[in-house]
Amino acid sequence: MIDKQLVLIFTQLGLTNNEAFVYVAALSIGSATVIELSEKSGIKRTTVYTVVDSLLSKGLISVEIKGLKRRFVAEHPSKLETVLESRKQLLSNTLQRYESTFTKRKGDSAIRYYQGLAGMKTAYIDLLALLKPKDFYYAISNHRQWYSIDREFFQWFIEKRIPHRVMTKLLLVDSSETRDMQRFSKNFQQDIKLIPATLPLSTTMIVTPERVMIHQLVKPIMVIVIENQNIIQMQKEVFEMLWNALPE
Repeated sequence: MIDKQLVLIFTQLGLTNNEAFVYVAALSIGSATVIELSEKSGIKRTTVYTVVDSLLSKGLISVEIKGLKRRFVAEHPSKLETVLESRKQLLSNTLQRYESTFTKRKGDSAIRYYQGLAGMKTAYIDLLALLKPKDFYYAISNHRQWYSIDREFFQWFIEKRIPHRVMTKLLLVDSSETRDMQRFSKNFQQDIKLIPATLPLSTTMIVTPERVMIHQLVKPIMVIVIENQNIIQMQKEVFEMLWNALPE
């Protein structure tokens, strides 16, 4: 049974009626196929495909692939604070009301896709939420290109990462900006090594104990998150091998 009160709230926050029904259905199921979303929301399956694409672009759901199955996972309702800036106050007043509706995805392995600027921000915010003191945080990136996507958001992200007290190591494409960062890296609780400017990376890869995140730095904006301990361990070892091969 769909909670129509939640549907009403989400439409007031800016979602269409169909988007609200599908999003509430996804929240209550946790991980669902299009058919399951159609059955739960009462919306035709052909319409649900279009609605899912819209919710993906807004960062309110992500794609999870297990085997050959493609399932959709609702992001936590708090993500609406990022997506729907003009209705922050209404959202904060109702978060507690629909918190219990959110069903977390369970499972050992998953691949999730985030699309667009809002989806990208969701992926990074989720990454922050999982970090614990003394976790490793490894990244390979073209910092200049990464930063240029949304300077204000990534500055916020860096500042929010510091209190987590993680062991941060960054391999960054050589530039005047990254050399400046390297000189002041201790202020941001991070170690930096430079990789040749002849490697103009078009993706950022971040490895933490919980996930590998690959962020495409060119349009269309897309983030792939892999939650698999074997892949995480392999990427961690590859990063450490590269790190140790470079001079201090």
